[in-house]
Amino acid sequence: IPFSLAEKTLNDILADWATDANKRLNVLRYRIPVFSENIIDQEFINKEDYVIVIDILKLKCEQFIENAETIMELPGGKLARTADSNVSIPEIIMRIKDLVDYRIEPLNGMLKSSGISKNKKMTKIFVENRLFNLKLNSEALIAQANVYTESLSNYSAALHDKGDTRVGRMTESGDAGQMQKMPPVIPQLGESFIDMIVTLAGRNLDVEYRQKLIDKHIKTKLELISIDRKKAYYTQIINDLDAAKKEGREACAETEKMLLSSLSNSINTMTKSIAELNQIYQRISESNLNPQRGLFSVTIAPRVVTERKFGLKESAVICAVFLLLTMFSVVAGSLIHDSLKNRKAS
Repeated sequence: IPFSLAEKTLNDILADWATDANKRLNVLRYRIPVFSENIIDQEFINKEDYVIVIDILKLKCEQFIENAETIMELPGGKLARTADSNVSIPEIIMRIKDLVDYRIEPLNGMLKSSGISKNKKMTKIFVENRLFNLKLNSEALIAQANVYTESLSNYSAALHDKGDTRVGRMTESGDAGQMQKMPPVIPQLGESFIDMIVTLAGRNLDVEYRQKLIDKHIKTKLELISIDRKKAYYTQIINDLDAAKKEGREACAETEKMLLSSLSNSINTMTKSIAELNQIYQRISESNLNPQRGLFSVTIAPRVVTERKFGLKESAVICAVFLLLTMFSVVAGSLIHDSLKNRKAS
């Protein structure tokens, strides 16, 4: 086999093994949850009231946007595009946001004006329950924010008092002034210098700890803002349900037809966006996590070693040569032994 063909064969075997392992086990995929079309349960949507369906679609859009923003933070995520439609992740996120603002949310106004509802009583109970849960979550987040604020205040006060004590010790001992007078060639380490080093090292840890508390406090406040917005939304839905007036049968049928058409188009848009996001995620993984680079690497260039065939003919020749060498050794040994024996006798 020519050397070039042998080298290509060996590399192709490893590459095919790596590709197969990647396809079957997904060993070279970013460990990020990626949604599929299954997040939209068509059967559940068909059975529920329109207000609940609109709320579910809004929730799924928010979850999809969060997932898309997570994938966009991967290396090359902001620039990656689909192969067929040439769409990027920022464009997909913009499309879903426009879907919520201009197609899904206006459906509540349509429901308010027409009074269409499959089960108005159950829908109101559902909305009131959601509003009650949001109030409980809001109270819990407010308590968490207060805990973070109180912990940060107490920790800062204790740290300030502790820092004043150390500063007093350094001033009273006078070691700091003596260290400034010492020659720079032969420095001496006093107790205050060691305390200063420990203080500086502790400050770095203190900054990290306080930063974590501040980040948690900010995150809690942002969640509170989101919950307040949802509370206002559900309160408005309850008011709309109470103030809704039933239209005529023909008008209701026409409005319901338009409503179903808009919901169907929204679901199709979400399904298309989910498929495009999955395609971009796969392209990013394949580009950044190449199986031939991630699973194996060739450290030494291949070399060709030729081994000859060892058959019956070759065995007979080797045996004959060995027999001749043995006979020659026996005859030579006998002659040498006889010569030495005759020399000793004489």
